[in-house]
Amino acid sequence: MNHQINPITQFKQFISNELAQMSLSFEDYIHSKNKKIDFVYSNLGSINDNVLSYMMQKEGLKVTIENLLHENPFKIRFPINCKINYSANTLNYQNELLLYHIIKESLSNISKHAYASSIEILIEESNENLYVEIIDNGKGFPLKQILQT
Repeated sequence: MNHQINPITQFKQFISNELAQMSLSFEDYIHSKNKKIDFVYSNLGSINDNVLSYMMQKEGLKVTIENLLHENPFKIRFPINCKINYSANTLNYQNELLLYHIIKESLSNISKHAYASSIEILIEESNENLYVEIIDNGKGFPLKQILQT
């Protein structure tokens, strides 16, 4: 008895096998890409820190802050008035980095919560002291109420 496979059945089996193989290959491809994305995402923070560190050490606090304002990661839609009178003698590197992050976080908070239409940043070095003001015309928050609780 000769059991020949019908050509249509053969074709269906071939297509089924090819689709199964493609599915496995696609899953492997997606898994590989997800691993790469996870790697990049998990290292973005350290890459950003390295770039910031390099810029701060090479260019100084003033240029690094000016670059932040130019890049405008918070999508602030009006000019920021910034005056920096700082010669890099008052703070050590770690404190400059902290000040940078304070300014960055302040701008982030202003852009998210203050509904401001103007921002002024003043950094003034005087007699081995450093004065920093970040002023906006936003809605603010009830300071007396917060201090009473």
